[in-house]
Amino acid sequence: MNFTPSYNLPVLSKQKAFALLNTPINELKLSSDYYKAVFNLARFPGNDTELLLLELLRSPSNHQSIKIAKRKAVEVLALFKSYNSIPAILKCMDSGDPYLVESSVWSLLKLKYKSSELIDKIIYLLND
Repeated sequence: MNFTPSYNLPVLSKQKAFALLNTPINELKLSSDYYKAVFNLARFPGNDTELLLLELLRSPSNHQSIKIAKRKAVEVLALFKSYNSIPAILKCMDSGDPYLVESSVWSLLKLKYKSSELIDKIIYLLND
């Protein structure tokens, strides 16, 4: 996968990105640190990265920084072709965050996941 940094985000090492995602939200220096970490992890596909991103998706926090990082995490998992992440991404479809739902739909389609349940869910959300 080609990775071209954009949005003027700093390039982080895998270790630094992991450290940021393992830091409690109230101890971060910048509220954007989780997003920066996930963005940079797109350069480091692998089982350990996927597991950390899945752990982030399971976070029950409604903190805005975590919500934004989750949106990017589902995209990165799809770019990794992480078919094992489909169940976690499907759960994100029930989020109250419409942008996470939108990212989840994109990710599931990128993973070529198709089911009548997904189509029904998308139709329901569009009607809503």
